Amino acid sequence: MAHIDNEHDLAPIVPLDVIRMERMLEKRIIEDLNVDDFEGFISVKLRSVTGEELSPDDLEMGEDDVQEILGTIAEALSASMSSDAELPQIAECDFVVARMRCHKCKHVSKEDISTQCETFFRHEPDGSWLKVGDWVGTPSLEERLDYYTTRCPDDEVIHILEGWECPRCTHVNWAEIVVESERIKSIWSVALNKESLERAHLISSECVEIASQIAQTPPWQLTPEDVLDILKNNL
Repeated sequence: MAHIDNEHDLAPIVPLDVIRMERMLEKRIIEDLNVDDFEGFISVKLRSVTGEELSPDDLEMGEDDVQEILGTIAEALSASMSSDAELPQIAECDFVVARMRCHKCKHVSKEDISTQCETFFRHEPDGSWLKVGDWVGTPSLEERLDYYTTRCPDDEVIHILEGWECPRCTHVNWAEIVVESERIKSIWSVALNKESLERAHLISSECVEIASQIAQTPPWQLTPEDVLDILKNNL
């Protein structure tokens, strides 16, 4: 997230100029990194400094501002790489792989990671591809950010709901992974509804966005109890 400190107060914010700056930064990053798409990853916020009001005519954001922001980012990255400080570690995940049918376009996926079905239910995920028949141990049911615990299992069978993305139409679907006696017994593409929720013991955090849309409430304002109640009462 980039901030521009100006000698003027940058409130009220002029949305079109902010959007223009975001697109300019995205375009430069796409060109410099030679990537296909970076849209939506840049967020420019303008911070007030003096308290003086700014009219729309006073706000000019151009190539010089883009260069200054990119230079600041490059300096920060360079300092991080040259320092002895440890860089933050990205949490490792596993991938659930199976042939699954998209509920929107009916495309059947390959048995690979094209579905982006990331999972963290193992105690120590290490990037493995998890298929039917694989030994996975006892799924982690303790409180964690990646999942919501809907109910405690009463036997050795554990049902887990994970989000996955159709490789063809990018629609977000749900996979139900059944673990029995510490092995994956089945992987099915299912609808997220009352029945699948009632079977589930764990549901991944993608469900927060769905609950947020249903309740018309920002995700960060919903507690785990809110999320589960919204889903159970509205699906």
